[in-house]
Amino acid sequence: MIRTMRSHELHVPAWLNASELQPYIDGFISYIGECGYSQSTVRVYRNAIAHFAHWMTANKMPLRRLNEELIERFFSQHLPTCRCGSLRQRSLHTMRAALKVLLRFLRREQLLGPARSVDPPSIAQELQTFAHYQEHVCGLTQATREVSRHRVRAFLIDCFVSRAIRMAALREKDVTRFLTRYTVNCTSRSRSVIYRSIRGYLHFKALSEPNAETLCERLPRFAQWRLASLPKSLSAAESEAVLAACRGNDAVSRRDYAIVRCLHDLGLRTVEVARLQLDDFDWKAGTVQIRGKGHRVDVMPVPASTGDAIASYIRHGRPRGAGRALFFRHRPPHWAPATVFVVRAAVRCAAKRARLTDRVGGPHIFRHTVASRLVQRRASLKAIADLLRHRSLVSTRVYAKVDLPALSTVALPWPGRDV
Repeated sequence: MIRTMRSHELHVPAWLNASELQPYIDGFISYIGECGYSQSTVRVYRNAIAHFAHWMTANKMPLRRLNEELIERFFSQHLPTCRCGSLRQRSLHTMRAALKVLLRFLRREQLLGPARSVDPPSIAQELQTFAHYQEHVCGLTQATREVSRHRVRAFLIDCFVSRAIRMAALREKDVTRFLTRYTVNCTSRSRSVIYRSIRGYLHFKALSEPNAETLCERLPRFAQWRLASLPKSLSAAESEAVLAACRGNDAVSRRDYAIVRCLHDLGLRTVEVARLQLDDFDWKAGTVQIRGKGHRVDVMPVPASTGDAIASYIRHGRPRGAGRALFFRHRPPHWAPATVFVVRAAVRCAAKRARLTDRVGGPHIFRHTVASRLVQRRASLKAIADLLRHRSLVSTRVYAKVDLPALSTVALPWPGRDV
């Protein structure tokens, strides 16, 4: 009976049929179904798209105008005062997720142009120019450029969102105020890294505006003593507990176990695990190519335990017909390769199941564990540096501090103690 139907079940078809999105809704629903979204999520996303389509129709906005800027306008101008219906989909988180997938679908179908930045044109152009400088002059990797871009973007929006980007108009107190607010909850090490990103941008601006160099010189610096603390590592029992927490027969467990094996056995960095491709492995020779920091590529042997874990994931867990990446997401969209966030989540979930969250803060602890294990076996610092692929022994010498028996032979006696 009509009276038993919810109002959004009546609104959704009408809102979609009256919009320019109507011819593409069936294709969109099929697309998100192929990506692995559940039926309940498909319905929620359809309702969210219907709400947005209703707003576009009411404001006589053609489909060709659909982009990130228009969506942000919908969020800022319409949602806070929305009166479209009592059961319409208006959750900001849900709306943002649904419209992000819609844009991806429409661009795949070549119905929309490329993504447009929601930043003011002057800031978008400045970030593009700075990224070009970082890549072609500084030779920085894409990952480093993206992290730096995020911080510099926040700096530019804070200081120049409503005015031209000119260093002469900037004062030392403006930069200090931003950095103080932006790093309020950061550790000393993280704060130092963020300041380095802003200092790098000011160095770039100093090429054309001398005032930027003055600002750069006045930025505070943080003391960093390289050998002030011991690197944290896991015991053999703790390592085995984390590995055991990953074991399982489902696809996610197989993937996470293979990820942790790469960290535990090879001492890889987080980003190096995320970058692994099927073509990196030479199974006959038992080796793998590692694409590390600074565009460096190294060949490493693959231990049997690591190879078995990866082979099990490829055979019984990895999505079929996917790209050449080794690890993939197993939450929608399923076809997306794993990122550093997936690698971190795999480690943290395993640590939680092993009740070691206080010991395992992230994947990098396995790199320290590999080095500490080699030190205990009396391996030379040069051998450890080669395995970890350090460019300088300066990066490796911190592990000499974990060899307590060797250090005891060179320690001076305590004053006043009988010799």
